[in-house]
Amino acid sequence: MRVASNRGLALEHVLLFGPPGMGKTTLAHVIAREMNRGLHASFGPVLKRAGDLAAVLTNLEPGGVLFIDEIHRLGSMVEEILYPALEDCQLDLVIGQGPMAKTVRIDLPRFTLVGATTRSGLVTPTLRARFGIVHEFDFYIPDELRVIVERLAKVLDVRIDQGGADEIAARSRGTPRTAGRLLRRVRDYAEVVGDGRIDRGTAQRALLEQGVDEDGLDETDCRILYLLIKRHGGGPTDLKVLSRLSARIETRSRTSTSRTLSRRVSFNVTVAASWPLLKRGTLGPDCREGAVGGDRLATADCGRRGQESR
Repeated sequence: MRVASNRGLALEHVLLFGPPGMGKTTLAHVIAREMNRGLHASFGPVLKRAGDLAAVLTNLEPGGVLFIDEIHRLGSMVEEILYPALEDCQLDLVIGQGPMAKTVRIDLPRFTLVGATTRSGLVTPTLRARFGIVHEFDFYIPDELRVIVERLAKVLDVRIDQGGADEIAARSRGTPRTAGRLLRRVRDYAEVVGDGRIDRGTAQRALLEQGVDEDGLDETDCRILYLLIKRHGGGPTDLKVLSRLSARIETRSRTSTSRTLSRRVSFNVTVAASWPLLKRGTLGPDCREGAVGGDRLATADCGRRGQESR
């Protein structure tokens, strides 16, 4: 950026990719500010027609920065029109229809395109080749997140010591967006329960009440890990099966009192349907154990497999 500014040229096009919440949009604003240029932000799915892209590009100032988030979701026609704009600063548009249609070429000022995506594999190789600078975002280490938490605390006018910042950073799972969200929740807790100051103890109590453990895992994360370990022996499994079982466990935990009777009926029906197979030894030992009083989810699954085998 310094070289481009010294030469009076526009910065090369930049592609940023990585997990969500890493700061790609923030870096786009930093680039525009460092280049002392205006930033025009847009969203990939919003640019559906060639006219939408033309309206954005023709409003850019010389050396301006155009930021397109989720750039992998650009339409194919819009993407084709974008190629000459990136390379030759020219925009070719077709005006009219049928025999009266004609092509109009519009000269554009030099500009910098900053594209951001969470799925770099969906960016076409042709579009990716137009970017001179490609940068991948990775998860932040706790020391880096602590600096981010302390700076955000100053912006929010929150009193926080190093212990509180370290505790929030350690539970943010390497993501600045998560760190900011946890800081706001801890701030609210500190204002209601304490004197508004955040130390390590206050942060620990607040995050535990929010259901965030020492590793930054919440209830949903722990539920998925439980299913992987208990149901599948820590091995690979299908995402659809994992999502379905996780939803069933969540429903069971929230409505256990009101649905006790219906579960008992379902359990008895499952055992009755599986009993002939149990006598013949068609079901495996795990299913037998579940059918005589084990886990109800495993029992239902055994009953389903028994009906399929019949």
